[in-house]
Amino acid sequence: SYYPKTAAYMDTMVMEEPIGYRNRPNLDGTYYGVHVRINSIGLRDREIEPQPGESEFRVLVVGDSVAFGIAVEYEQSIPYRLERILQTELADSRWRFRTINGGTISYNTEQELIQLKELGLGLGPRLVTLIYAENDIQPKMWVFNKRRAWHVRVAERSYAASLVALVSKKLTGLGPIGKIDGRFVAGDPGWIRSAECLTEINALCREAGIPFVVCTDIS
Repeated sequence: SYYPKTAAYMDTMVMEEPIGYRNRPNLDGTYYGVHVRINSIGLRDREIEPQPGESEFRVLVVGDSVAFGIAVEYEQSIPYRLERILQTELADSRWRFRTINGGTISYNTEQELIQLKELGLGLGPRLVTLIYAENDIQPKMWVFNKRRAWHVRVAERSYAASLVALVSKKLTGLGPIGKIDGRFVAGDPGWIRSAECLTEINALCREAGIPFVVCTDIS
């Protein structure tokens, strides 16, 4: 059911330049079998005050579907679980920890950079962490561009066709979008652009005096 459910959610996206697309503000419904609510500024999170309180330590988590929490309830998403861990393990701290879920399905590093510039830094984070996934090297609009192919549109709208696609992927390593290989390849334009964006994010955070942490499971 992955492809039909992904198509249903991507149909709700707001198309907007220069970021390409973003979550629809105030969206409230069931997607991937779980409740998804998007707040008024387009993030899968609770409503957020424009600026943090004096003792509030905000951690901005940016990334794609991994940060967003695809197919899990908000309370099981990485950003919210991180918040609970910080509040528990650092209960004696003077800080009140609050994470902000900036995850958006299929965002690449360039979109995460744009989101940080346009929205994230303005929310007053004291720490920025980016959850890096192997498809972050894909072009900015890859998830929409691939939908132009007829076989992808069929797979997205048909549970039977999506089952065939998933079986094919298991057997061949290829699916409707082809194989995504997260290994570094020197000279690959996707990796080059992703590295440039990571460098710029790091520079922006350094200029603002904010630590920047990248988390990934890519070997």
